[in-house]
Amino acid sequence: MTLVDSKGKRAKYMAVVFMGVLTPALLFTSAANAQKTNAICSNAATAPSGCIAYEHQDFGGKSQALGPNRIFNYVGDAMNDKISSFRVAPGCHVIVWEHRNKGGASERFDECQYIGDEWNDDISSWSCVCR
Repeated sequence: MTLVDSKGKRAKYMAVVFMGVLTPALLFTSAANAQKTNAICSNAATAPSGCIAYEHQDFGGKSQALGPNRIFNYVGDAMNDKISSFRVAPGCHVIVWEHRNKGGASERFDECQYIGDEWNDDISSWSCVCR
């Protein structure tokens, strides 16, 4: 069964009987599969150090840099729900969340020219994880 969440994004649900009532239960959102759909990502690592988020696809527009193993609990008003691509340094990846303070759905990305429709303009916090 596929339903649409409050942002109009597809979400997978399973019917569950709870206290005698048939209730839809969230299994996972299709955002978790963003890199498998129309995202354009690769193992290429082109940031000199840490990670860089960009407002537009293909690394365009405003940018926000983050050092290795650091986190933005809130990206700030200028970048909130506006991130579309990432550059990462060798050995690094990005973890994103849809809400501030690592809230809501999350996803891991390597370097991405475009993070896909499910995550485009839907990120409020992110971290740069490096080994």
